[in-house]
Amino acid sequence: MAIKLSLLPVDLKTDRAPELDLGKVKAHLAGLPFNEQPAESARVLTDELARLNHWKLELTARWHLLEEYFSAAAGSWTVLDTLYSNVPHPMRGDVAVAADVAMAVATGVAMGYKRILADLSRMRLGFGLPKAPTLLIHRCQQCLARILAVSYQSFRPVPPNTWFELHQIYLLARDSGIANTPFSDQTPGFTPEVAYIQVLLLALANPYGFLPGQISLALIFLGDYAHLAKLTDTPPVHRMASALAVVPISSDRPPMAARKVDVPEHAVALYLHCYDVVFAINRHVQELEAGTAWPAATVADTISQPQYLNFVERLLREWGVAPARQEMRSAGNRGVVICAGLGPIFRAMLELEEGRRGTKPAGAEPVPRAQCTMVNQTDGGYSLRLESARADVALMVGEVVGLLEARQRKVPVAVVRWLRFDGLSGHTLFGVEVLSTSAELTKVSIPSRGGLELPAIILPPALLTDEHSTLVVPPGVLTSDLELQLGGAADAETVIVTRLVEQTLSFERYEFIPVE
Repeated sequence: MAIKLSLLPVDLKTDRAPELDLGKVKAHLAGLPFNEQPAESARVLTDELARLNHWKLELTARWHLLEEYFSAAAGSWTVLDTLYSNVPHPMRGDVAVAADVAMAVATGVAMGYKRILADLSRMRLGFGLPKAPTLLIHRCQQCLARILAVSYQSFRPVPPNTWFELHQIYLLARDSGIANTPFSDQTPGFTPEVAYIQVLLLALANPYGFLPGQISLALIFLGDYAHLAKLTDTPPVHRMASALAVVPISSDRPPMAARKVDVPEHAVALYLHCYDVVFAINRHVQELEAGTAWPAATVADTISQPQYLNFVERLLREWGVAPARQEMRSAGNRGVVICAGLGPIFRAMLELEEGRRGTKPAGAEPVPRAQCTMVNQTDGGYSLRLESARADVALMVGEVVGLLEARQRKVPVAVVRWLRFDGLSGHTLFGVEVLSTSAELTKVSIPSRGGLELPAIILPPALLTDEHSTLVVPPGVLTSDLELQLGGAADAETVIVTRLVEQTLSFERYEFIPVE
């Protein structure tokens, strides 16, 4: 097959010639202070890669130089990710620069390896399939997967041609007969096909809806389960079956759940069967619920048991029976004002109550808010666009938000379920699920902790889905089976916290029942 890759022109138009002496390159890269100055060091690495990628060079020499740059880049990935992967949006200042530089490094290294692959393909043109080394395929897949990881962790669009090239490189390995050849003897189960399936499953898991920090957890999880998925080119009998995804290999698009896409009869596509993955994860969920399994030791210090269980159940839904939107979306063009975070929502609710009673204190601190435009809406939530990068709100997946409107009687409470930066307009797009339109502000007193008091939000049970009311509080305050006093001293009601419904980095939601 003729492989099609997007490449930089080799025109020698650089400010200076790249360093081609392997020993000097090693010494230079070893001296870059990635731990102390990660963004600045990565920018230097990007500049050197750009010069090398524009320079005509013999394949073997290019390979040895790129291996040094790849080692340096791979060593910087973890350090760079900590700068931008767990921050609120819109990104600003040094955080946005770090995300840009991380993407530039991944793109630069990928460009170098793609150049070698393209040159090998041209050398074999007319003499059969290109004999690409398995390690070269591995490097191309690694670098393109890194581009995906940076995109998802920074909630930015995937650069054009990334998916098309991932599809092309896998097909090249498949046609060359090395798709199931291990990359090394140390990892006999890790092949080009398994690496390709890993990125397909990551995309299917709706990565723009991961909580901050969960991309790295997903990558660890994929290492244990991706080999169970099967990739075929034969259309299944039941196109609408669950645990089935369509991979549009002739396009620049990620895989899609078969239930969400109408596949033409003679479409150029592969089919990803996730039945065994879903079966294994379902068994893991049962073990977690029974208390016979725990998070892996590599992630046990970074995530709680309830968060881990919620994460695994989310993967089970996405890879098994992908949620299908039942509500009709209606276009919206009206403005929506939001505030973000439990503190601002508490103040907005208190301000509304005091305004109705006419007792609003003078000089009260205003609630930080931002103007958004509604893109579309359903009965359960909204897709919103934050118009200004300088808005006085901080948005993250899992952040609770209040919807503020003129002359409202209640402050609807919602939670951010997905977030994405629009690269063309510079706006931040995000989707919110409305938890309740009739939330109530209350006080919570914990008798067992010396009468500790804190504000909280009561959400009445949702029609047809919830049996009991729930309580939204800051994280780390409540536990199951805890006795609470709700309301003021005059009308306090005793309740028992029964179970944790949802836990994010910014709030926890507990179900509770009154004590008779």
